Amino acid sequence: MEVLDDLRIENITPVVGAVVSGVDLTRPLAPETVARIRRAVLDQGAVFFRDQDLTPDQVAAFMENFGKLSTDPFSVAALYPPSKEAS
Repeated sequence: MEVLDDLRIENITPVVGAVVSGVDLTRPLAPETVARIRRAVLDQGAVFFRDQDLTPDQVAAFMENFGKLSTDPFSVAALYPPSKEAS
């Protein structure tokens, strides 16, 4: 697990949004790193990770740090977008 002393969280505005840097989301994260990212989400409402090239499986692995993954019932249609053949 990756423990980071150089994890940086910079607020975009005083109220909402932060940019997180100094972390490689393609690797497993230490609980302390996850806790700091979670705190940033709770404090700022949204966080952004720049320059991360993640596969869908890596995104899922990262998100599982914050809870069980589930499908948003209001976006199920996005799983089956309309096709030209169905028109």
